[in-house]
Amino acid sequence: MPRRSGPDVTIISKYVLREHVGPLTFALTALTSLMLLQFISRQFGELVGKGLPWSVIGEFFLLSIPFTVALTVPMSVLVAVLYAFSRLAGENEVTAMKASGVSPWRLVSPAVGGGLFCALVLLAFSDQVLPRANHRLKTLQDDISQTKPTFLLKEQVINSVVEGKYYLKAGKIDRASDKNLLREVVIYDLADPTRRRTIYADDGAVQLSTNGRDLVLDLYHGQMQELASDKPGQLNRLFFQHDLIRFKDVASGDFKQTEAGASSKSDREMSVCEMQRRLWQASGSYEAAQREYDAVRHPDTSATADSRAAASALGLAPVRVPEPRGIGWAYCRLVDFLHVKDVEAATLPPSGQVVRQAARQNVARRDTVRRDSVRRDTTRRVVPRTADRFVPARKVVTPAPAPGGIGQGPQSMRSPDDQVRRAQLAEAKLRLDIAQRARNRYEIEIHKKFSLSAACVIFVIIGAPIAVRFPRGGVGLVIGVSLLVFALYYVGLIGGESLANEGIIPPFWAMWGTNVILTIVGVVLFLRMGRDSTSNRGGDWSDKLDALLAKFGRGPQARLESLS
Repeated sequence: MPRRSGPDVTIISKYVLREHVGPLTFALTALTSLMLLQFISRQFGELVGKGLPWSVIGEFFLLSIPFTVALTVPMSVLVAVLYAFSRLAGENEVTAMKASGVSPWRLVSPAVGGGLFCALVLLAFSDQVLPRANHRLKTLQDDISQTKPTFLLKEQVINSVVEGKYYLKAGKIDRASDKNLLREVVIYDLADPTRRRTIYADDGAVQLSTNGRDLVLDLYHGQMQELASDKPGQLNRLFFQHDLIRFKDVASGDFKQTEAGASSKSDREMSVCEMQRRLWQASGSYEAAQREYDAVRHPDTSATADSRAAASALGLAPVRVPEPRGIGWAYCRLVDFLHVKDVEAATLPPSGQVVRQAARQNVARRDTVRRDSVRRDTTRRVVPRTADRFVPARKVVTPAPAPGGIGQGPQSMRSPDDQVRRAQLAEAKLRLDIAQRARNRYEIEIHKKFSLSAACVIFVIIGAPIAVRFPRGGVGLVIGVSLLVFALYYVGLIGGESLANEGIIPPFWAMWGTNVILTIVGVVLFLRMGRDSTSNRGGDWSDKLDALLAKFGRGPQARLESLS
């Protein structure tokens, strides 16, 4: 009967994996609970006492769990690996296995296999469960906002009060009282395209009216600016101490739940294959916008303004491009091969429409900076006359005539054809930027799902050597290394996403750059793991400090030699 040269690999694998089960379960439960409690503490006051059923409140928080789990699974894997291998090394079990002929790879490979299993589970979870939960949560938030419009108001953000007509921005929102107190209020009115209205107020309060359908704003110490499009040289300003504004039929009164799937989906509410199809469409729209921009930027010398306008209009026609081939394309081919049913998108707009819709939204968002305000409540408007602050309504402020020579420069001397071309070039550049952002957005989200899942394996590779190298680290090592790696990883992920959205770096490197760096560090540590020999009597940071001090003749060994 042949004699085995070392311990049974199956026994070692089961033992190493068993050491990870407890820490992984504890870390996943603890981290998910902490992040969920933080989310509940921010949102609980906005939901309770607002007339919403408890079932809706419970569903709201329940639908928030999948997003939290998608973030905490990689973190939990790192915590479990650090704790398990630190305990094995601290009790000299790693040393005993090495003495029995167990290689470092054989010791770590069960954990790598477990990390790979967690990565596959997380990928399936992020692709199927998370998008559905996000879509249902967004639908529920929209339903709540129809009942309680103040629920979704955010600071330093242009909030839509009536879509396409009225917008509100507040520098600070105090939700402690029943009235949501506002600071540095700006209200934009887009209802009348012939008049640009904007209201500025130092303070304000927003609440629902007694009928539960109208949104009422009390504004204090502000002014209204109005500019008519047919008279661009005239500006009307009205100062007020207190003003009351009412938005009619903003809320629905009673809470009504909408079925999931009734509204369109954003990128975070789609599966990988849905985003891959949208990415294909966005690539075609980008190619169309690029052709339009090139045609306007480098026109034929004999082209007229009318022909360039026609070329600009044709630039938005659908352009057939090959399907982008990347990790999302390979995944979708595998899904089709395995006959896994994919979640279909609500409605896919035709090619080119994505850019047109985004362009209209961007133009509307840009116009809110210039024109805006809201319809006034004529029943209770109060405009006290004060000597120092009141300017009569409809007072025309006519700009003073420019001194001689000013206004007669090259800008005013350009031909109408040249001005039209410049306007077309600016519009084409805007469409190109919007198309590029749309394409990058889908590509970023596709890579993010895979990079977060791959982090489960990468954290095993980087965590195991650190835990074995410093066996006396204990809980302090687990907490310290975990926080450091978490901070580096998520800062790199968020920063990369911002840079990719701006088109500074490719989406692939934005999402995978941090993974590549951590993988290189982990491989280097793993290669040194086979050469390092540590036990629970050494191998921590104090040994490194003693060795460093010994080089300068100040360590314990140097002091002993001087005494002898």
